[in-house]
Amino acid sequence: MYLRSDQNGSLHASFLWMCIMSFCKFIQQK
Repeated sequence: MYLRSDQNGSLHASFLWMCIMSFCKFIQQK
């Protein structure tokens, strides 16, 4: 798992970015 830490990190970063964008859109709708 440590050898693929870069790939996992990028996947988690992308997923986290998607969550942040969705949260921002949710706030703007309020």
